[in-house]
Amino acid sequence: MAASVALFYVFGRYRFPLVPLLMIPAGVGIVEIVRYAKRGARQRPALVGVAVCATALTAGAANWPINPEAQLDAMAYSNLGTVLAAQGDLDGAMELFQRAVAGNPQSAEAHYNLGLALALKGDHKRAVELLDRAGRLNPNAVQVDYNLAVSLEHTGQIDRALEHYRRALQIDPADADAGNAIDRLTRRED
Repeated sequence: MAASVALFYVFGRYRFPLVPLLMIPAGVGIVEIVRYAKRGARQRPALVGVAVCATALTAGAANWPINPEAQLDAMAYSNLGTVLAAQGDLDGAMELFQRAVAGNPQSAEAHYNLGLALALKGDHKRAVELLDRAGRLNPNAVQVDYNLAVSLEHTGQIDRALEHYRRALQIDPADADAGNAIDRLTRRED
């Protein structure tokens, strides 16, 4: 029973392939450590050293964290911010998106969410910075290029906006909004 609970814990939580293999020598190690303690410190078989190492490796591998807590918090802030934004609370959403960016600066989603919220609030200059960063972190996200192009257009950077509308259309040829924006801006130039 205890062994099945331990196996469930290891496989369900971490899925490390070495842990099941190390559990066998760790179990032997525990038995040998108990025997060693009963015999006294006079006899020291080599198996005890190996068993102690296997036990330590198993315990370390089973408790090794798979996701840093800051990244998990950032993901939670981002998700909660998305809910607040959907309910119309952009100020509350922006605060949570800022926490998400601070907690995980490599998250394209967090930068995108904060940039989009800033664009919706009318702060297109700051939105461009965040959406540009999101685009560098995830270069194949069509929504990033499209919304970056919209903010660039609002800041008067028409050439860069056209570049990102075209990129959005290249990533998703069915993006009618990007196609319409390209037509509108290229007619303006003529």
